[in-house]
Amino acid sequence: MYDSHGEINGKKGHKILGKYSCSKHRTIAKSQESTNK
Repeated sequence: MYDSHGEINGKKGHKILGKYSCSKHRTIAKSQESTNK
């Protein structure tokens, strides 16, 4: 679980309960996930 603009365990993001609350980081996360697959 992440804070609204926090960094936990070296991972940056706006992730709350498994969902990205920030549209900016949600877009970044999607691009990273598609790259990792």
